[in-house]
Amino acid sequence: MQPSRLALALTLAGVPVLLAAKAVEKPPMTLKPKDYTVEQLDYSFPSGLRVVFQEDHSQPLVSITAVNDRGSTSDPTGKEGIAHVIEHLWFRSIHLDDKGNPLPKVWDLLEEMGANLNAFTADDQTVYMTVAPAQNLPALLALEGLRMRDAVRGVTADNLIVEREVVRNELRMRYENDAGAVFGHLLVKLFPKTHPYGRAAFAGIGNNDSLNAITIDDVRKFAEDHYGPELTTIFVVGDIDRSKASQYLQEIGLDLMKKDPKDPKEEVTLVAPKIRVNVEAPPVEPPPPVEPAEVKGKVNITTVKGPVEGPLVALGWSVPGGWRNDQFMMQIAANQVTPAIYSELNTGWQVGSAPVEGIGCGLQAQMNGSAVICTIELASGQDPKKTVEKALDGLYKQWTFTEDPLSQKFQNYLFNYGTRQTMAYTLQSVDLISSLFSDRVTNAAMYGHYTGDLRYYAATFSAINKVKPAQLVEFAKKYITRERAVAVVMEPYEEGDVKEDSSDAQYRGTRREDAVVTSMPVETLTPELIAKTVIPPDVSKIQQGTLSNGMKLIVMPYTNGPLMQARLIFGGGTVSTPNGEATFADAMSRNESYQAVDSLALAGFDGMVMGPLYTEFDFSGSAGNVEDAMYVLHERVEGILPDTNGRIDWIKDRKGAVLDWMDDPAGWASRIQQERLMPNHPISKWYDHADYERMNGWNAKTSEKVYRAILQPENATLLVVGNVGVDEVKASAEKWLGTWQGWHDKVVTDITLKTAYPPATAPGERQVLVFDKKNSSQTTVSYSCQLTPLTKDSLAASQVLASVLSEGTWLALREQTGASYGAYAYAYDYPGEGGVNPAYLGMQSLVQNDASGLAVKAFLGLGEDAKAGKMDAKLVAIRKYAQAQEYVLGQQSSAQMADRLASQVKKGLGFDVFSTYPKTLGNVSIDQMKGLMDRCVGHEIVTLVGPKDMIVAKLTAENIPHTVFDWEAERVKYAEKHQIKSILKAEEKKKAEEAKKAGEKK
Repeated sequence: MQPSRLALALTLAGVPVLLAAKAVEKPPMTLKPKDYTVEQLDYSFPSGLRVVFQEDHSQPLVSITAVNDRGSTSDPTGKEGIAHVIEHLWFRSIHLDDKGNPLPKVWDLLEEMGANLNAFTADDQTVYMTVAPAQNLPALLALEGLRMRDAVRGVTADNLIVEREVVRNELRMRYENDAGAVFGHLLVKLFPKTHPYGRAAFAGIGNNDSLNAITIDDVRKFAEDHYGPELTTIFVVGDIDRSKASQYLQEIGLDLMKKDPKDPKEEVTLVAPKIRVNVEAPPVEPPPPVEPAEVKGKVNITTVKGPVEGPLVALGWSVPGGWRNDQFMMQIAANQVTPAIYSELNTGWQVGSAPVEGIGCGLQAQMNGSAVICTIELASGQDPKKTVEKALDGLYKQWTFTEDPLSQKFQNYLFNYGTRQTMAYTLQSVDLISSLFSDRVTNAAMYGHYTGDLRYYAATFSAINKVKPAQLVEFAKKYITRERAVAVVMEPYEEGDVKEDSSDAQYRGTRREDAVVTSMPVETLTPELIAKTVIPPDVSKIQQGTLSNGMKLIVMPYTNGPLMQARLIFGGGTVSTPNGEATFADAMSRNESYQAVDSLALAGFDGMVMGPLYTEFDFSGSAGNVEDAMYVLHERVEGILPDTNGRIDWIKDRKGAVLDWMDDPAGWASRIQQERLMPNHPISKWYDHADYERMNGWNAKTSEKVYRAILQPENATLLVVGNVGVDEVKASAEKWLGTWQGWHDKVVTDITLKTAYPPATAPGERQVLVFDKKNSSQTTVSYSCQLTPLTKDSLAASQVLASVLSEGTWLALREQTGASYGAYAYAYDYPGEGGVNPAYLGMQSLVQNDASGLAVKAFLGLGEDAKAGKMDAKLVAIRKYAQAQEYVLGQQSSAQMADRLASQVKKGLGFDVFSTYPKTLGNVSIDQMKGLMDRCVGHEIVTLVGPKDMIVAKLTAENIPHTVFDWEAERVKYAEKHQIKSILKAEEKKKAEEAKKAGEKK
């Protein structure tokens, strides 16, 4: 039986009429956490394997994180990157079922189960993360056993060749085309070559030579040596039955738990867990820097080339290893380097010549040694060497503030803010069962693997509470000093620094794989089975009502976790006013409530976002503080005050932002694609210098009109989701928001809001646009086209369509050719009118340059096939089944469920879409998906950002008509139209230099 679509109306009768909220006594604003316990079982075996089960019935899903105690520091010399390559190859491995028949490859098995999956290889460990519907637990545990036995079974030399190219493209993406590469250069200056982290700048991912040196025999031997049970900790969390733990262990394999797996007589027993890091032990002292930034009073910096527009400075200090009780103290100390350096860099400079555009410092904690790292983005024309000198001058502020009362007060504020923020982030991570890095399963698994302690959250809060300001001072005095600093400056690439022709690749062919393989007979994947597989939200738990002032109230008790989410949603956003008044108001205001109300006191975070069509105030925090949350939302709404004191600076900043994206070919590609994809739709509008000049004539009254129009109770919906009681939410909402009469009292405004728009007009003919980006070893290829506007009946079809096309892009550009690290398709819809929402289809990939033509051909071909109905019926059935299973993963936390409900509020589809979704998904047909493509094929917008000459050659070879978009010339036209002297002078100088060079050649 389907859940009832009727949401019970909240009965507000009996709630007393209250005085104005300002007259009501402020709530205590003290943390009142709800009890939250997770039952668990812990098994450590003679083999060294450890398996932990945590029973949590919040959602019908299960998450598994497996930590393997080997990472890139175990790579053989000359074959750096092999641990990472094997992490990739595991998903290509092919194993046997219990009858000896080959299964689909692991990647296909996991996708068929509707699993979210990820993995990462770090210096000291390789971690695999999977979350899937709970009924798949036996199969997932069996895969864990297969990985420990033979992680690369069935992997061929051809598979290795292709996956090596995938990793090479990851190398290009993360290091050749990302400024984050500076960190690798910094670490080799911090740690000697004999140290595990000092081998090479990019040791973890390898380099072209080391990747080429890896053979299939190397892969098999490494996996055999480094994937045993003695190196593995497995955390299983979710909708499991602890009484069935012995059955679950058998799925992994009892042989993997014995000291001698071949001894049939050995009984499986339990032993004490292995402790890899003693959290109480004194820290291991880090090595002195290899190349200090200052030698005998002179600055010593290393200069490297990279994908930056201007110089980027990186500073670093080696500090003790992580996973110990002092890690959070080190974390807070690292964060406090930021204000110390920033305040020093911004003193003594001429007005208008601030030397930095951005600065950030943090801790990179690892088992064998950690690092405090700062990056400083310099303003135009600043000297990197002088910046390093001045930054080092500011370090004293960290460890001498006790002698300066004013500085001490500031430091105490930073300390209190930092510790409370860390606690809040830690508590909020409990909400999400599984994701990459930020969830409770991975956090607990990593901590338990190294320390042996399963009490991750208790230990974390205890460690944070023990941190004292004096510890930070002593730590900084000892480790964060000018004598121990190292410095790297990354400067922009010059012509010839990057191999644009992809000549470092070893494989450019195409290996077509066999027909789609599934572990289930495709004929069993019927619409009825797919509908039955979907686990939609239980809409019977949703209760709706109206507060005394007309504000809508929606409450959904959800999960037994410690958090709640509150969303106050107003119709009206940046494109809802005719001339940009809302954009101006959003910038030209301040919120005085932040001086008096601190959501961190509730282990919470809150904020305001003005989107295109909606303005939203969010609160996420302790579920025991419902009334406090309502109070925070009230104060945030009422605390807004128009303030145009910074108008001139804002206008200047916005004009500068326009010029910044005009300096970037990717910025042009994004703007042009959106503009041409959605012609005459406000979502494609962007403001130019003339718009900002017009705004410069506005004042606080403009902002007042906007807020009086938007921030009104009859224009608002309050959504509350989490471990809350309906009656408590109802009473608290009425107390603090039900008596609210509108922003600073309701008055008439002449601002007209528009909160819904019809679909955009159809775009013109197909356009393939090339944007020249020099010194890039990869090309960003982006495809988009309009879909037929979506309703609740076609939403599922758009999702299946995107899933089928994603599979096609993945096969064409990664699985079969290794031309990309990843490729995907997606469908996106905007709020429209009457539940009919404009939508578009996108496909995207970052490919090696010589595959740019292949990528465009693949994208266009996939779209054309979809329009013609040429989709593999087997693949469609598999993707529908995977979508049915995956659906529940998008509601595993209170935050995700709040997002899901808020989306329906904004799009006007209604909550009954959840009840009808299983059937509509089951009934999705190829003809229905074909119909969604009516606006698409022949009207696509395809952009390519990369080296122009290479791209043009490849598109020509594929017979794909295209146009080179001369973004530099367009930039000059814009400068001429708006009389931007800096660009015009630079262009005159450029032409003069070109003329001089031409004359010299003659």
